Amino acid sequence: MPDDLQCHAWSLTVTAAGTPTIGGWLVCVATAHERHPLMRPLGLTRAGDADAAPLFGGRAGNHRVMVVQTGIGPKRAHGAVVHLLEHWRQEEGCLGVISIGVSGGLHPSLPSGAVVIGDCWARVEGGRFDGVRTIGPPADRGLCGVALRAADACGMTARTGVLVTVDHLAGAVDEKRALAVRTTGLAVDMESGAVAEAAMAAGIPVVAARVILDPLDEALDIPPERFLRPDGSFSIWKSGFAAAARPAQLPALWSLGRRSSRAMALLGRWLCRMLEEV
Repeated sequence: MPDDLQCHAWSLTVTAAGTPTIGGWLVCVATAHERHPLMRPLGLTRAGDADAAPLFGGRAGNHRVMVVQTGIGPKRAHGAVVHLLEHWRQEEGCLGVISIGVSGGLHPSLPSGAVVIGDCWARVEGGRFDGVRTIGPPADRGLCGVALRAADACGMTARTGVLVTVDHLAGAVDEKRALAVRTTGLAVDMESGAVAEAAMAAGIPVVAARVILDPLDEALDIPPERFLRPDGSFSIWKSGFAAAARPAQLPALWSLGRRSSRAMALLGRWLCRMLEEV
């Protein structure tokens, strides 16, 4: 990394208007469930809010890290990142944005637990996938290279390719197959493309890593809004109602939670290793 980037300071302050000002690396996750496995490895502590999105500060290697829990979906993710980057202190700067989380598989060779490093993004809008557009230029090559080396060092199966961002859960097998044909993507999520769009607009390097939760031929029919609040935090009330309405889905829900926790623990190790490499 160039010396002029290494010397940027890190701080978190809150202005009189309540606007957080941060520097260092920004890590974006959608939900509390995705954030929780990062708490111990990064030593995260609550550090404020950005446009109602919870912020947590910590450290990985020699780098200070800010984790923002954006909430679910591209609109919330884009809004949270834009808000943060608009209020960056110019003298501090942001070294880069890293988007991590779980995803659905769009390629038959990717099993549950495989990692996709996004080197470009496609945004798809609408239930029939009528609108498909590519987001900006490809991801930063240097960051992608570091991301792959970190994955290899962690013993992870990782590939680079297109990450597809949609505005709703795309968990049905036929829906994922249709997305794969329209986009040639490797994985689908609801936030990484929106995060990348906001970072690129601000001229900030960005990279994304997504762990496959449900492979191409496995249906995921448990929408997150059944048990999560819009900000990505867990709702006991929603979960209770969902369990009462569909008790047969409880085993699948517990299994999904365990797989997601393992996936994010894996990404936590990857993130620490990556930031040691840059």
